[in-house]
Parts: sequence; C-alpha cells; structure tokens
Amino acid sequence: MLVVVADCHPLFREVLRGLVDEILPGACCLEAATVVDVLDLLAAGNGVGLLLVDQSLPDADGLAGLVRLAISAPDLPIILFSPMDSPVVRFHALVCGAAGFVSKSLTRPEMVAIIAGVIGKGAAPLDIRHRSRAEPAERVDILTLRERMVLEALVRGCSNKQIAYELQVSDTTVKVHVSSVLRKLRVHSRTQVVIKTKRINEGITPPSPRTDLSVRG
Repeated sequence: MLVVVADCHPLFREVLRGLVDEILPGACCLEAATVVDVLDLLAAGNGVGLLLVDQSLPDADGLAGLVRLAISAPDLPIILFSPMDSPVVRFHALVCGAAGFVSKSLTRPEMVAIIAGVIGKGAAPLDIRHRSRAEPAERVDILTLRERMVLEALVRGCSNKQIAYELQVSDTTVKVHVSSVLRKLRVHSRTQVVIKTKRINEGITPPSPRTDLSVRG
C-alpha cells in the first residue's frame, strides 16, 4: 500500500512513517508538508491507499483542508491527526470526511489501534477513549459527504446563503441538501438537528445556531 503522511514537522512525519511500518510492513510512504502537496500527490495517480494528515498544516485553514482532500478523493480513507483532544473537533472531523481521528496526546498503541481499525474495517472508532452506546458514525454514515458538510455548517449555525458560499453551490442546492439531512436524521428543523446532534454524540456540545432556524434559510 502507498501511504501519504502529511505534517509540517519532519520529526512527526518520521513518527507517522514508524506507525505505518508497524501496521503495514513493506508499505511505501510519500511525505507532504501542506494540503497542496497532498493534492499534488493524489493528482499524480500513484495509487495512494491511505492518508495520514495533520490538522495543523500551514494551508489547512481549520478543517477546510480536510474537506478539500475528502472531495478530491471521496473513496480514500483519511485519518486526521490533531493537537487537540476535543470531542467537538472529533465530531466535526467525522462530518467533514475523516475516517478516523487521532489526538496527538494518545499513546502509540492507541494510535496504532485507530489506524489499524481504519485499514481493517474502513472506519475506526474516532477516539477509543470516547466510546459510547451511540457512536456518531452510526448516525451520520447514512449521509453523503456533501450532506455531512452541510450538517457541520448547520451545527455551526450557518444560514443557507453562508453554506452556499462556503461550498460554492447554489442556494437551491443547499436547500435540497438541508431537506435531505433533516429527512435522514428524522427531524423537522435546524434546531432539532443541533439538539439531536448533541444527544447522539455524548459529551459533545456543538455551538448554538446563530442564524435562521428554518429550512428555507
């Protein structure tokens, strides 16, 4: 397997290569220091099978870099490494397209377990220390990647116009996605989406909506 390890610090890229060697002996690693570097490697058509990406890449812009990678390679598992050990960030990473979330504060065996889970099952516990009876993945896996991105924006309180601007789509397209999210999560309003998100993600408290609470936006 060809694996891309992306981090702006050479020392941590070495750590990532070591994790890959332990889990996938004989795998080849390609290194990257920015999101653009990763996109270039993907565009080269080298048959990359896994991405290990640091959240703090210089051009990541929060989780926007993760979204760019997820859109560019929707079938490629992406494991996001984060300097934060936050259930909120973990949740947003999931809805933005990550297959796994690894806090850099975890021990090496814990990191190995998460990466191995992604490789073995296609989806891993986002953090083995935060398991609950209602895993986020059990509820949001029914959403498409674009619907997950819309859900993440809804949790942040964005209006339809704001979502359309962020995703570079029309207001009509956003309305379709919002309606689909509400239908699949079996709720009737944006407020209920936020409330349900809080309930199905134990210990996670997303920001309260700031704007329009209707589907019309």
